[in-house]
Amino acid sequence: MTAPEDFDWDDVADDVVQRAVEKVAIFSNPNGDVVIRQERMWNEEDDPFIIIARGNALRAAQAILEAAGMGDIQFHRAVRGGYVDVDVPGVDDGDAMAEREEKPKPEPLSNAERQRRFKEKRRAETAAGNGGNEVGNETGNGDGITWPDGDELPLGAANG
Repeated sequence: MTAPEDFDWDDVADDVVQRAVEKVAIFSNPNGDVVIRQERMWNEEDDPFIIIARGNALRAAQAILEAAGMGDIQFHRAVRGGYVDVDVPGVDDGDAMAEREEKPKPEPLSNAERQRRFKEKRRAETAAGNGGNEVGNETGNGDGITWPDGDELPLGAANG
């Protein structure tokens, strides 16, 4: 047997039967976020913890499963006596990723195209009777301002 000061744990790594594991608690905080808290080790003053926003909880759970070699586990939700699969945000299967890569990204609209679309929408709203009915907007005929109750105020009347 070796002297205590000459002992090297790396030399006996295959013989270790129990490894130190601190306690881990998972709970929600008052904001609804997920808190993962680990019991402090002998040389730490406080318990280390991680806060995961509620919206990222499902993705974090999937990442933990993947890191543990269980990435093939899928999530489902009980609905009306049955179950439906739950998609994990940020996790794609190969086919969905391939479809996304094949689809070209649309070109941004030019100023002229945006203006043309705005004018078309405005004309359609006016023709359908939906345009120009907000307080302070001129009607399409230029005769005055149409108020929400349908009364018209002639131009210039507002100034006195």
